[in-house]
Amino acid sequence: HGLGAIGVAVTPFQTDSASVLLLQLRALPLAGAVADAPGAQALADAIYAGLVRRTPDAVVIVDLAGRITLANEAFLVQFPAGQAIAGRELSEWVGSHEGVVREILGAVRSNGGVRLLGSHLRHRHDRLIEVELSATLLMDPDCAGFIIRVSHQPESAGATRGEGLDRDRH
Repeated sequence: HGLGAIGVAVTPFQTDSASVLLLQLRALPLAGAVADAPGAQALADAIYAGLVRRTPDAVVIVDLAGRITLANEAFLVQFPAGQAIAGRELSEWVGSHEGVVREILGAVRSNGGVRLLGSHLRHRHDRLIEVELSATLLMDPDCAGFIIRVSHQPESAGATRGEGLDRDRH
């Protein structure tokens, strides 16, 4: 028996006088054992789903025509509650012209992905925000995943989870 890996979860939070990190440590079996363990794929899927839900960066899944199928809270926070975006074109919000998303999807189909491409996001009240886009081809089903990150650092170092692209709430 060798030593197993240790999983670390870090949760930042603010107190009245300081920024604090809560560390959660968990023993993990060796990598080979994880792959063979019953339920390992379900556990990995749940971990990835939690990452996508909690990241402050917007994550958007689109079909290869650019229509939104899924988006995390960091993307959805810019819309009025209850506004349906599934099936709408990502190009309504991303890019300085209508063809940007189509061009990115072409590059994703050809190369498998793009990294840190500078672009714009049309935010509430048609305000443009400079963003960086990364996108990758997802094979099952055929779709693409976008990560959208605001290009500049937030003005407040105390930004909290869930604020995502919605910088107007400060």
